[in-house]
Amino acid sequence: MQLAREIFKFLIKLDLRTKKEGKISYGRIILILTTNFIWFLMLSFSIAVFEAGKQNLFSFLFGFSFIIFSLELLLIFFTILVEFDTIVLNPIEVELFSALPVDSIMYSLAKYMNFLFFVFLLSFSFNFSPTIVLLLAKFFIPEAYGFSFAKISIAYFITSLLYVVSISNLVLLVMIFLGRGFKITKLKKFILPFQILSVFAIFFAYQIINRYFTTDEGKGAFNLFSDKTPYFISFLPQYIFSKIFVFMSGVGRNVLGFIDCILIGAMLLIFLISPIFVLRIENIQNILSELQPDKNKLEKYLALTVLKRFRNIFFKSGSALAVYELVYIHLRRDKSIKVKILSAFVISIAIAVYFLFFEDIKNPILEPISRANAMMLISLFFNVTAGVTTIQNHRDYEANWVFNYINANEIYISARSGLMVLWHHILFPVVIIFFFVYLIKLGELVPILLHFLVTLILLKIFFNFIFLIFAGLPLSQPVEKLSSSDKILAQIFTIIAVMIALSFEKMIYGFLLKFENYGYVLFFLTLTFLLVAERYSAKLPRQKMEKILNVQ
Repeated sequence: MQLAREIFKFLIKLDLRTKKEGKISYGRIILILTTNFIWFLMLSFSIAVFEAGKQNLFSFLFGFSFIIFSLELLLIFFTILVEFDTIVLNPIEVELFSALPVDSIMYSLAKYMNFLFFVFLLSFSFNFSPTIVLLLAKFFIPEAYGFSFAKISIAYFITSLLYVVSISNLVLLVMIFLGRGFKITKLKKFILPFQILSVFAIFFAYQIINRYFTTDEGKGAFNLFSDKTPYFISFLPQYIFSKIFVFMSGVGRNVLGFIDCILIGAMLLIFLISPIFVLRIENIQNILSELQPDKNKLEKYLALTVLKRFRNIFFKSGSALAVYELVYIHLRRDKSIKVKILSAFVISIAIAVYFLFFEDIKNPILEPISRANAMMLISLFFNVTAGVTTIQNHRDYEANWVFNYINANEIYISARSGLMVLWHHILFPVVIIFFFVYLIKLGELVPILLHFLVTLILLKIFFNFIFLIFAGLPLSQPVEKLSSSDKILAQIFTIIAVMIALSFEKMIYGFLLKFENYGYVLFFLTLTFLLVAERYSAKLPRQKMEKILNVQ
């Protein structure tokens, strides 16, 4: 057991170690905790407020936990898939321990402990906020008197921990089974589509739930599933664990019988123990052997082929095309980078689909500060932040010798062309999708064109400032990678920028509505001011890059 504990400590340090020798970074843990805590605090508080006055305590607790557990199911699935290579399929770690005389069971136990550490972190980040909300629920629930909300919140935290561990183990077992049992040779290509679908499902489900809870027609999740509950619903994990939570809280003693408790306990025991037997080093070696790429196979990218044919239109120099191609291929081949950028992209697609089928979009000229416009700007701006920070932060190629052959102007053009990958493959498609969604819902071409023209200019200004903040030489590794606090500050800056953009759009469109005679004149003067501001902001990254080059 001591050997397993020592291996576990080593694996934890291996996961947290940075490129600087002897340094341990807890930034990733801090980022996970902070982001999930804030997100679930807003979600759980909104659910609690909207449900508090409609139902009794039993229904409130069941509905509250069912909704939280449903979203956690998707988030757990997505997170385990994203981190599957890091936590399970780590070839360096497997190569090291396969060469050592380490007992297979001890390695499996240490590997499982490392996995559980990550899962406990997830559970804490997901469920600490709902636990706090339940602790404060006695202040806004009419039937709260006579019940201990400290006991209820503790029961929720314990149940949610069991839930997250069980679902995580289930996903882990499925992935190991797919890799080991079916001998899938391209498991990574299988994982990525499910990661994208998970992101889509998470955001889409959240929007549907948010719409459901903000309408007066909702009857509550418990009533929704208790009036005419389909048989298969009773086997859903979130349904089962919601019943466990209500049972443990003391509010619903009759929801589980003795046989139910025995069966649930047996299933939990199986899920808790079984990963120890499948995380053997032999199983992981077999999966990794199936994932070896074919070195003789050359990948061809249609997008690059098209751009090369029209290189004189899109690129000012050969170095710009070379950097564009380097960044594009790097993003295509590095799965972790691809997931980070595609996650923001897929969320934008989910927002567009939600608008198309469920949201009543209003004329953006008449109501610029609307729910639809705010969500569109948030998705676009966060795509910029995610794309620029990821591209700048994950430059693992080194080619400083190129700077001896190209001047400062070409270096800036090359750096900008690398980030044009983000515009060509993410931002422009998202803008076009939102444009057609607005056009389908409203059917008014002129105001939509004006609105998207202003939106594009504001987006480009924001892009220039993000590029300015995180600018670096295009063919060199970052001197210091962005810390978790930097990423959190970037997200806060993005939210502030969205608020400024909404206020600016309200002011611009107000000229058209308030001043009938001079409205268009004021509008185009403001538009000209924005264009000048965009051109000026585009020069700032160039100046910063020249200073960096002069220092080197």
